[in-house]
Amino acid sequence: MKLTRITGIVAGLSLLVAGMQAQVSLPAVFTDHMVLQQKSEVPVWGWGSASATIKVVGSWAPQDTATTVVRSDGTWDTTLKTIGAGGPYTLSVLGDGTRELKDVMLGEVWLCSGHARYRQQRRRGRRRQLSEYPFLPYPQTRGRNPAE
Repeated sequence: MKLTRITGIVAGLSLLVAGMQAQVSLPAVFTDHMVLQQKSEVPVWGWGSASATIKVVGSWAPQDTATTVVRSDGTWDTTLKTIGAGGPYTLSVLGDGTRELKDVMLGEVWLCSGHARYRQQRRRGRRRQLSEYPFLPYPQTRGRNPAE
C-alpha cells in the first residue's frame, strides 16, 4: 500500500513537471505594437524546451521563415529578414506553443534620451505628450517612455 502511494505520488509529480516544461517564450522587448528595423536582419531570441524546433514567421514575408533549435540550456536565437517600411504585420513564434505578436510595424528604429531641459520641463509640472513634438506628425509613429 505504501509503495503504491509513493509510486502514485512520483508519477503525479512527473506528469506535473512534464506539463511545466518551458513553452516558447520571448523577452519583454517583443510585444504587440513594436517596431522592427526595416530592410535588415533583426535578432529574435527567447526560451523554450531543449531540442525543440522554433520557427519565426513575419507576415510581411512568410517565405523568409527563420528556423532554429533550442539549446540544452533552454535558450534560442535567430535572425529574421525584414522588408521596407510598412505594416501593421504579425510576428509568429512557433515551437512548444505559439506566440503571435500583432500590430508590428517595420520602419526606422531610433533610441532617444532626455536631457537637462527635459528635466526642467518636468519640474514645472508640464509634461509634453508625444503628439506635441513637431517632428512626429505621422500617425504610425510609435513612442514609449520607459519611466511610465
